Amino acid sequence: MALRGNLESFSLPEIFQSLAVNQHTGTLRVTDGESEKLIYFSGGEINLLATGKNTTTKIGDFLIKTGKATPQQIRECLDEQDRTGKLLGELLVGRQVITENDVADAVRNKIEEEIYDLFLWKTADFEFLPGYCPHEMVDPLQRTSKLRINANSLIMESLRRMDEWGRIYKVIPDLNLVFAPANLNPAVIKRIDAPESHIREIYLVDGKRSISELVDLSMLNKFEFCRLMFDCFKNGIVTTARKEDMVRLGEEATLKRDTEGVKKFFWNALYATPNDHLLRQRWAGHLRALKLDKEAFEQYRILGDMYLAEGNNASAISFFQEALKHNPGDIETMRHLADALNREGRTNEAVDLWVRIADLEVKNENHGEAIKIYLVLIEHRPDELNFYIQLGESYLALSKNENALNYYELALAKSAEAGKQTEAQNIFLHALQKFKSVEGIERKLLSQVKGKVKVYLPNRWRRLAVFSSLAVVIIVALAVGADVTLAFLRYRKAIAAIPQYIEENKYGEALLELKRVPPWITPGVLTKDVESKITELEEQQKRFIKAEKKRIKDLAAINLVLSKASQLVNEGLLKEAHELEGLLKEAHKLLAELCRNEKYNRYKVVREIKLPFPFSTKPAGASVIVDGEEQGQTPLILRLSPWLSDNSDSVVVEITKQGFWSIELRINPWTYSPYTDIELVRRRLWVYPPDKSEYKAITAPPVLAKGPRLYISGFRADGNAVVASLNVNADNDSNRLIWESVLDTKGNSPGPVVPAGRQLLVSDGTNRIFHLDWGCGTVTVKTIKHDATAEITAGPLWLPQRESYALFGTNTRTVFVYGIYGSQQGTPVDLGSPVTGIYRLGNTQVGVSGENGVFRFFNTSLDVFAGAPIDLGSPVSGKPAVIERIAYIPTEAGVIHALDLDKGDILLSYDNRHVSSDIVAIGNNLFFLDNTGMLHSMSHTKEINWSRKLSDGGGREIKGVSIAGINVKDPANALILVSASKPLLVAFRPGDGYQMWYYDTRTPIIGPVRYHAGYIYFATVGGQVYAIVKE
Repeated sequence: MALRGNLESFSLPEIFQSLAVNQHTGTLRVTDGESEKLIYFSGGEINLLATGKNTTTKIGDFLIKTGKATPQQIRECLDEQDRTGKLLGELLVGRQVITENDVADAVRNKIEEEIYDLFLWKTADFEFLPGYCPHEMVDPLQRTSKLRINANSLIMESLRRMDEWGRIYKVIPDLNLVFAPANLNPAVIKRIDAPESHIREIYLVDGKRSISELVDLSMLNKFEFCRLMFDCFKNGIVTTARKEDMVRLGEEATLKRDTEGVKKFFWNALYATPNDHLLRQRWAGHLRALKLDKEAFEQYRILGDMYLAEGNNASAISFFQEALKHNPGDIETMRHLADALNREGRTNEAVDLWVRIADLEVKNENHGEAIKIYLVLIEHRPDELNFYIQLGESYLALSKNENALNYYELALAKSAEAGKQTEAQNIFLHALQKFKSVEGIERKLLSQVKGKVKVYLPNRWRRLAVFSSLAVVIIVALAVGADVTLAFLRYRKAIAAIPQYIEENKYGEALLELKRVPPWITPGVLTKDVESKITELEEQQKRFIKAEKKRIKDLAAINLVLSKASQLVNEGLLKEAHELEGLLKEAHKLLAELCRNEKYNRYKVVREIKLPFPFSTKPAGASVIVDGEEQGQTPLILRLSPWLSDNSDSVVVEITKQGFWSIELRINPWTYSPYTDIELVRRRLWVYPPDKSEYKAITAPPVLAKGPRLYISGFRADGNAVVASLNVNADNDSNRLIWESVLDTKGNSPGPVVPAGRQLLVSDGTNRIFHLDWGCGTVTVKTIKHDATAEITAGPLWLPQRESYALFGTNTRTVFVYGIYGSQQGTPVDLGSPVTGIYRLGNTQVGVSGENGVFRFFNTSLDVFAGAPIDLGSPVSGKPAVIERIAYIPTEAGVIHALDLDKGDILLSYDNRHVSSDIVAIGNNLFFLDNTGMLHSMSHTKEINWSRKLSDGGGREIKGVSIAGINVKDPANALILVSASKPLLVAFRPGDGYQMWYYDTRTPIIGPVRYHAGYIYFATVGGQVYAIVKE
């Protein structure tokens, strides 16, 4: 019986029924290109199933799920199977763990479930092989169980399941979906019409595992579990996981380098809002960082397609280019990129890309597609001869000889019209060879060049080529003879000059003279002599540099203190003597001498002049002046510290106050002249821990509090969650750590530290609250009392007006006041939506936001909501800012809402820029980043003051990620700090958006930066905390 086709023409139920009714014997092969299944029929009944995979584990899983065997028993038998080669079922029966009927049931279940899954395939090819049995591909357990499964009963059950799957897919379209508990009230769960054994499986849902992972854990099969989840979803018992939770878990997975977790959580975060460009870009960035090229390519390609569909061609181009970095040969993406370039008016770039695409199509033997592209390319570049030739070649490959000849003739005519003799000759000879069977081909081709250029028939062309070759040989021989003579002359000149160079220690010049002797045309004996001399000189040079290095290092001990400075006692005279401007002149004088001295400037020697500020001497009036502006008051000491470096040609003049701040002045010694080419650069003050391997990750921005102290939370290299207290004023790294405490978060990421009186509060996103004593770090743990299933999703927010209380929000929609020092927990208040944020608005008011966009004021005196709910349209996305009793609140929809804090009304909404960051207020102006990473300054009346694109030190554009303001109460001395994607920290002047400076953070910054007493603190993904100076 010849039966083959695809499932688009015949359904599997029809095929199975035909084989069963006609009682056929043989194997049905079904494949979708990636997977293959072989079902053996004997007399119309199913006996065996082969999938090309090891099914022993699946049968063992079934025995565990049904309670027939324990995991330990299965593991022991699998180990014995490896040693003895016996069958799993045989070993289990031999140990009297199960019976032979149990083995048969397990095999039957495995076959039936595989076939039920097979019936869900939509597209696949099938073929029936009469009489063939795939014994070598079948699990031995199947062959020994002697099963016979009635095909008709299997078909009926499959059709029933297919009907139910149709409904289930509307709720669970993909097994990657993550569900979270919504309402586990027993009264609600009783509505589910399912056995008690099924009901227990509901509690596997945790908001982290996918449906696929839960099926593996469950005692139910895939169909039963998905049907249970469908019923639970319809009854409000479970719901799809929150976007914010999925993003958070995705970020944590990135830090742990959990590639499967990153893919799963970000896929779920985008499930409900697939057009969230920023989130998809964030996901793609994490995939790129984890070197998941295939997945990163797919997300960048989707982003390009989305922006292209919206008409944002510039962004589409950027993302298509990024996608091609991960999959350079993807023709479809290259086509889309070319389309975007063309729409953007970058026609030449588009044409160049189409040329690459056409070449790839030819390489892949897709000549029909190549022809379409070359026909378009000819319209843009009609004089490109190669396009006509490639068209001819592609038509030849498709056996369309007449079309091919037409394009060869066109190529020949074009080359002749342009007077390109050589190209015309080559095309002519090539065409003669390709179309030699065509009658009158020579005459036909010659007619294309007549009167324009001369072309020759093959015999005459060969004679011309021989004469041309002889002429070239003669010319080359003459040139070689001249060059050999020149080599001898240069060699003699170099040998004569070497003694003088050595006497003057100019080894570099001597080596350069020798290396100018052309080695490729120098006779062999002379070449060896040159190489020997070069080796000898290089050895002498190394010895000289070693001696000079020691001599130069000895200069580091020289303390060039102005002589009269040590004798002056009058503070007025000290100011004059220690003026930085005068010392800089001395520094420049010394640098000029070093840089101009031939004995020094032939080496890569970096000279540094350090001007430290000793703590012990701080007389008032000693002024520090940089570029004409006073920076502070303290005396200075000038030190000269030269050293040898293989990595730098820069001189560094460092002005530093030990333990506090520093400035670098970088100077190129080879082009140096006083007071020129000086660049101001940021430099870090300290970094903790100095050893990058000490912390695996810092999971929250650092927090400044008493002392001042800096608190960080994260994971140590050993995997323990910790909170650490740092002394920002310590004089060295060994005294930096005050205490470090381990938190038992059970793998959850600790959130930011919240100072609350003498206590520090930390949440790990569960129902636990960690208390730490700020002085010694002693840890105690408390839990939410009113709802054991609640998880903290907002807060804690300390209420300083009540001192001993903090405010929390949960995923079960409640907000409650929490007693810090006792066990008191206030009555929970229902927001009506899972709580996503708690914000301090001004000095006294507090706002609470919900997942559905609801926003309410909270009365911290009465522990109740105040006023009516406010609908913001979408959840709050960042920290609000307050100006004159008006709160400016950013939302996930990119809108800024201005909220009257007294009346509780929305005064206005601003949506001209898609805000995607916190909002910072300085004076009467607001600052924020949009979804392209651009920084904007806006007045409180909605007028844009200025907009700035970020750039790095090389002038390349970068995107802002987070924003913070420092000195916000003093606009004249304030700065806007933007953490960028590169990663960089960039400082802007609020008034006009001038980019003041940047700092290379090496790895991305976590959250906003902190500021205190002239110093900036931030944490990075790399697991370190940095301190740099503001100025």
